[in-house]
Amino acid sequence: MHLALDGSAEATRLKSILSHADVVFHSAEDITPEIRRELMAFCERAEKPLIMLDESSLSGLTEVLRACCPIA
Repeated sequence: MHLALDGSAEATRLKSILSHADVVFHSAEDITPEIRRELMAFCERAEKPLIMLDESSLSGLTEVLRACCPIA
Protein backbone atom coordinates (compact mmCIF):
# COMPACT_ATOMS: atom_id res chain seq x y z
CA MET A 1 0.00 0.00 0.00
CA HIS A 2 1.28 3.46 -0.80
CA LEU A 3 0.70 6.42 1.51
CA ALA A 4 2.02 9.88 0.71
CA LEU A 5 3.31 11.44 3.92
CA ASP A 6 2.74 15.16 3.78
CA GLY A 7 1.88 16.24 7.30
CA SER A 8 1.31 15.34 10.92
CA ALA A 9 -2.29 14.26 10.24
CA GLU A 10 -0.84 11.43 8.17
CA ALA A 11 1.05 10.04 11.18
CA THR A 12 -2.17 8.75 12.75
CA ARG A 13 -3.25 7.14 9.50
CA LEU A 14 0.25 5.72 9.05
CA LYS A 15 0.14 3.91 12.41
CA SER A 16 -3.14 2.28 11.46
CA ILE A 17 -1.75 1.04 8.13
CA LEU A 18 1.55 -0.12 9.63
CA SER A 19 -0.19 -2.21 12.25
CA HIS A 20 -1.15 -4.59 9.39
CA ALA A 21 2.25 -4.64 7.69
CA ASP A 22 4.85 -7.40 7.91
CA VAL A 23 7.64 -5.36 6.30
CA VAL A 24 7.81 -1.61 5.68
CA PHE A 25 9.48 -0.12 2.62
CA HIS A 26 9.87 3.64 2.29
CA SER A 27 11.81 6.02 0.11
CA ALA A 28 14.47 8.03 1.89
CA GLU A 29 13.92 10.93 -0.52
CA ASP A 30 10.20 11.40 0.15
CA ILE A 31 10.11 11.76 3.91
CA THR A 32 10.60 14.56 6.41
CA PRO A 33 13.02 13.99 9.29
CA GLU A 34 10.11 14.07 11.77
CA ILE A 35 8.06 11.43 9.93
CA ARG A 36 11.21 9.34 9.40
CA ARG A 37 11.88 9.31 13.17
CA GLU A 38 8.25 8.35 13.84
CA LEU A 39 8.38 5.61 11.22
CA MET A 40 11.65 4.21 12.58
CA ALA A 41 10.35 4.32 16.17
CA PHE A 42 7.09 2.63 15.24
CA CYS A 43 8.83 -0.13 13.31
CA GLU A 44 11.27 -0.69 16.17
CA ARG A 45 8.49 -0.90 18.79
CA ALA A 46 6.39 -3.19 16.59
CA GLU A 47 9.46 -5.27 15.62
CA LYS A 48 8.78 -4.72 11.91
CA PRO A 49 11.65 -4.48 9.43
CA LEU A 50 12.05 -1.02 7.87
CA ILE A 51 13.77 -1.04 4.49
CA MET A 52 14.61 2.35 3.05
CA LEU A 53 14.57 2.64 -0.74
CA ASP A 54 17.15 4.68 -2.67
CA GLU A 55 14.43 6.16 -4.86
CA SER A 56 10.66 6.44 -4.86
CA SER A 57 9.80 4.38 -7.92
CA LEU A 58 8.83 0.92 -8.97
CA SER A 59 12.40 0.29 -10.10
CA GLY A 60 13.66 1.26 -6.62
CA LEU A 61 11.28 -1.21 -5.00
CA THR A 62 12.15 -3.89 -7.55
CA GLU A 63 15.88 -3.42 -6.85
CA VAL A 64 15.39 -3.89 -3.10
CA LEU A 65 13.12 -6.90 -3.58
CA ARG A 66 15.68 -8.57 -5.85
CA ALA A 67 18.35 -8.07 -3.19
CA CYS A 68 16.15 -9.22 -0.28
CA CYS A 69 14.19 -11.98 -2.00
CA PRO A 70 16.13 -13.38 -4.95
CA ILE A 71 14.23 -15.74 -7.20
CA ALA A 72 15.89 -19.15 -7.34
